[in-house]
Amino acid sequence: MGIETRLENLPNEILFETFGYLHALDMFSAFGSLNKRISSIFQSTPLHIIISKIHRRNQVDFLSSYLTFHVHQVISVKIDDTIRDDTSIINLLFNRHDFINLQFCKLITIHHSTKLDNVIEQIKTFDKLVSFNICNLNDITMNENDKYELARIMLMHQPSSLRSIILQYPYNCSNILNTISLSSNITSLYLYINGSSLFASVNSVLPYKSKHFFPMDLLDGYAWQAMLELYVPYLLKFEFHMSIWKYCPRIDLNIVVNSFKYFVTKYSNWHMIIDQWSLLHSIPVEFIMLRTLNYHKHKSNIYTNMPLIPSGSFNTQSTMENIDDHYFFYKYEKDLRLYITSERPDITYSSPLFQQIKIFKLEISKIPSTWLNNFLNIVTFHETSDDNAEEIVSYLSNWVYLARLVEIEFGECSNLTILTILTELLIYSKFIDNSFLIPVFKRIKIIETTFEDVYFPPSFSMKFVDRFPSLEHIELQVISFDDCVAIIDTFLIHLKNLSYLKIDYFEDSPLDDPFSLENIIEKRRQALPMNIIHEQLIDVKNDGEVIKIWLK
Repeated sequence: MGIETRLENLPNEILFETFGYLHALDMFSAFGSLNKRISSIFQSTPLHIIISKIHRRNQVDFLSSYLTFHVHQVISVKIDDTIRDDTSIINLLFNRHDFINLQFCKLITIHHSTKLDNVIEQIKTFDKLVSFNICNLNDITMNENDKYELARIMLMHQPSSLRSIILQYPYNCSNILNTISLSSNITSLYLYINGSSLFASVNSVLPYKSKHFFPMDLLDGYAWQAMLELYVPYLLKFEFHMSIWKYCPRIDLNIVVNSFKYFVTKYSNWHMIIDQWSLLHSIPVEFIMLRTLNYHKHKSNIYTNMPLIPSGSFNTQSTMENIDDHYFFYKYEKDLRLYITSERPDITYSSPLFQQIKIFKLEISKIPSTWLNNFLNIVTFHETSDDNAEEIVSYLSNWVYLARLVEIEFGECSNLTILTILTELLIYSKFIDNSFLIPVFKRIKIIETTFEDVYFPPSFSMKFVDRFPSLEHIELQVISFDDCVAIIDTFLIHLKNLSYLKIDYFEDSPLDDPFSLENIIEKRRQALPMNIIHEQLIDVKNDGEVIKIWLK
């Protein structure tokens, strides 16, 4: 007979290590009321707080009740200011608790109603803070006074323990530029500086006066060489990624590349690439992206926001002699958006530019219906009688490895789990009934439909759940709320793994909304009696235009 081991039989050392892998809400929810021994272990466990947009206010209040006795143990916080049913969560927690031993702080998407006064006052007293990160790219949120105060403290009065500063919100810093004082302890600095080129530039932080204004000084390798030799002559590594939007005329890439040739001989295995393309904008604007070969080795989580690339305007140059090595610089890029224009310059590279892409969003001004099915055939079976489709797919193979894609139906699709697709194509019989693709459909976990002229029809619901039985996340568009009723009923009954459903509808209904929490819970219990139903996590919202349902 096997030996049964209970949680309470485990030694304290194992429990202590196990709790170290959990964030505070999960730990208190699972073990908070077990027994006095577990509670005593809590007293010496460092706590990590994670509040994301999927959480609810009752969970935050539950966590807060435990923090009353354990806040001194909190060493890291990662808080999204807007959760499922409330906002200003950062303000709520910092008003209730003093995080006196905080070492790592990340605050995400701060709501416009949130006041950071208490947060700022606490930051002034932190003497153990190692990393401070605000991720707030949406400029319509976060008031200017809070932006100023946070920038002032971080750039002028940072605690001696601080090593990393990330202020990822648009701010021109013009009112503090002359008084910036960075400690020598700072090893990582990220600023999102915006504003007039006369005030906002790399010179705002690095005390070197270039003869150029921003952004040209960033593209001048000779200026970087002079600055680094003057201020950090013993620098061992020089790696960077830059993304720049600028008005035309277009930059001459050869001039930029030649100016950085010094660093190829200065540092071992050092190379740089620069990509350039035009943005789809009412005025001529170009996007320029520079990156060094080994940049990815110094970043634990690389996400590059690459705007839509119109194929006719793309250009690239590198300090490497072999132009086929473009993909070496982008080993961890997973998504790419490409707009196929009528102008398609010849690409002579022997290997795709971006080889690791898995999420490929292709846009074409108009897809001819004559080759819609042929387009699928050529990618899946490598055969077609449509020259236009074959030309497009051949051109795409210069950009990505089609067989590695996982978010569209291209390639072998063996790893496909996410599908973003036009509703018109989703319900197209030669797509949905394609015998080669049906096994792929059964592995899909996320579907998001995009709308042009065709809505998701209720009559398609049963075929939809039959083709995609593993779905966890669905977003689609219908004509009316009456259509929602039939579709949601089908999904609740037949999709056992469903966790999130969002349906946009364009005509309201005079009928009462049948989707109360009690109604949804009852339907799931009747349809899936063997499934565990977590009632506290189920939620529904209907604002008259969109209905959202959370099941997990």
